[in-house]
Amino acid sequence: MRTPSPAPAIPIAAPADSLPAGLPQVLDTVWGALARGVQERWTPWALPMLATVGSRGQPEARVIALRGADRQARTLTFHTDVRSAKAGALAAERRAAVTFWDPGDAVEARFTGRVTVHHEDDLALACWQDASALSKSAAAIALAPGTPLTRATPFEQLVQGGSPEMAFSHFAALVFAIETLDWLWLGPRDLRRARFEWGGRDGAGQWVVP
Repeated sequence: MRTPSPAPAIPIAAPADSLPAGLPQVLDTVWGALARGVQERWTPWALPMLATVGSRGQPEARVIALRGADRQARTLTFHTDVRSAKAGALAAERRAAVTFWDPGDAVEARFTGRVTVHHEDDLALACWQDASALSKSAAAIALAPGTPLTRATPFEQLVQGGSPEMAFSHFAALVFAIETLDWLWLGPRDLRRARFEWGGRDGAGQWVVP
C-alpha cells in the first residue's frame, strides 16, 4: 500500500515591500481589504471567523459571510437566522470577536467589539432586500437552525414554499461595532504587529511586540 504524500504547506506569499509604511496605512489596507471582501465570495476577507460567548458561558466560533463594512461608522455587518444559537447568545451577551486570516498577504486581523441584533426593523429590512438568494432560501426553512434530522437531507428539500413575510420574520442582521483591532503581518523572516483601540478615542494605534 502506497503511503499518501503529505499535503503541501500553504506558502506565505507576502513580499517584503507589502508591509504598510505606518499605522494610518495599516488601517487603510485593512479597510480596503474589508471593502473587497464584501464584494467577493469564498475569499479570506469575505469569510471571517465570528467568536461569541455561548448560553452557558462557553466560547463558540464559526465562519460567517461578511455582508457590509462601514469605515466611518466602524462597523461590520453579517446576516443570520434569528432562531440560531448565535443570535440568541448575542442577544444575551453582545461581546464578540471577528478574525480574518489572509495567507496571500500573510495578514491576521483580529477585531473585538459588541454586536447589535436587528430583527424586523428598518435596518434588517434593508439588509434583507440586499440578501442573497441563498440567505433568503435558508430563512424560508420552517425548522430552526440546529434542529435534529433523521438523515442527511439536501438543502433544497428543507426549504419551504412559505411567504416572503414568513422568511423575513426568521432573518436578522448582526451589526458588529469595532472596539479594538490587533493586526499581525508575517513577512519573509519578519513579523510586525500593531494594536488599535477606540471607545472614546479616535483610533489610538501603537506598534507592539509580535
